[in-house]
Amino acid sequence: MTDRATLEALLARVLEGTGPDRELDGDLAEALQVGGNPWKHEGDGWISVHGFGCQAAMFTQSLDSALTLVPEGWTWARYHGGTFECAVLDDRRVLFERGEAATPARALIAVCLKARMEAQGE
Repeated sequence: MTDRATLEALLARVLEGTGPDRELDGDLAEALQVGGNPWKHEGDGWISVHGFGCQAAMFTQSLDSALTLVPEGWTWARYHGGTFECAVLDDRRVLFERGEAATPARALIAVCLKARMEAQGE
């Protein structure tokens, strides 16, 4: 499980950015171990721990890719308004009323990171 400090650092990068960021995509894949393979950082890229090169999903560009970060068993909702806002919900309650960011994908990533921090209970 990724420690809270790492999640907070990723969240800050998600919120300060305004568009696609392949380095951040790779860091998200590595930290959250998503995409079907364990990841590790190597040089300027990321590879599977099995030794073959991989491309991280385009989390910061694609809402469909960002959806893969929603924790298993939870759902999400998008709110309309002047900013891009999302919420991540478990079966009992809304974990975060809002996650605002420059793009819909970044807003969803933000609430997913917050939900993971909440689930850790730290």
